[in-house]
Amino acid sequence: MAGVYSVKIARAGAMSAAAERALANELFAAVDAVDRGMSTYRADSELTLLNQHRADVPFTVSPALAEILDKADTVSGASEGAFDVTIGPIVN
Repeated sequence: MAGVYSVKIARAGAMSAAAERALANELFAAVDAVDRGMSTYRADSELTLLNQHRADVPFTVSPALAEILDKADTVSGASEGAFDVTIGPIVN
């Protein structure tokens, strides 16, 4: 992932150290899953593979990516195109 993030567990004192570690590990795993699927910096990410795929050949995407693309299309339509899901011009 190109960005930096941190996690702060807001009521950490209410949890055992083991529960805090388990929660942190779960959060890091979720971020890693998004990175594996949606990163524009990873050659093996689902999004990169989709972007490199020929437009005239079907490409099956995961339910997670399909949901995100559907929501992005909905927001783009509702904003009359003001929201642009394409990120290439920003990151390249």
